[in-house]
Amino acid sequence: MAGLWASLPFDYLVKVSGATKVNIELTRSFPTPLTHPLVTPLLVRTLRLNCLTRDYAPRWEELFDPLWLADRWAATEACRLRVQDVEPTWSMATPLRTEYDRRMALVEIDAIVAVMLGLTAEQLCAIYRSQFGVLRKYEWEMFFAADGHKIGAATHNVGIRQTPEETFFVKAWVKAARAGDLAPDMPEGWVKPDREAEMARAHADFTGRLLAGEYGDYAAYGAEHGDHGNLLGGAETELAPSDVPVESR
Repeated sequence: MAGLWASLPFDYLVKVSGATKVNIELTRSFPTPLTHPLVTPLLVRTLRLNCLTRDYAPRWEELFDPLWLADRWAATEACRLRVQDVEPTWSMATPLRTEYDRRMALVEIDAIVAVMLGLTAEQLCAIYRSQFGVLRKYEWEMFFAADGHKIGAATHNVGIRQTPEETFFVKAWVKAARAGDLAPDMPEGWVKPDREAEMARAHADFTGRLLAGEYGDYAAYGAEHGDHGNLLGGAETELAPSDVPVESR
């Protein structure tokens, strides 16, 4: 459940529900595909985001799945820490700690949940563009240094380890970009994120893994619960995010 509720699609559902508070009645009205094959990659990313201290060791060890050892990031070229490098026993290396790695896990959670709910990559990006203006602003001005720490221009977007020199650069970049001038060259080893491209790539990657059977028999799951997104073939039917069916609980 935590992984589902950490995603943009679920955040969007809360926004468009018109509810003034989140309570048990509201949560029961949302899709709950807890037997979906993609729960496997969703869970390892969720736990590595949340199991930050030894207090979480019993929960990590209870939920550990050997299938995680064969998992991987959708984007391998820029990742610094392999998501599959985990052990059955919790250690200080279990949680994702850099801002880059934690953001990557969240982006892939967004894509995984979108596939689980039957949303296309374009629908996921449309949700992002239409309902998450502050996040889009922060992502537009964001960079990551070679060691994975975040660099941002806005006061509430400054990275924990951001230096004054990095602040000077990112503010100069933002000023030039807004004016349509030539922006300063990004320092070597830095990464400029593109959330829409990353979500679309992750969506395609996890859809491919799902259909290849990496996480179990999706055809059997689809026969019982419905093939949301029509991944198994036939003419694709585009659904508005508000029309995504609620899976049987």
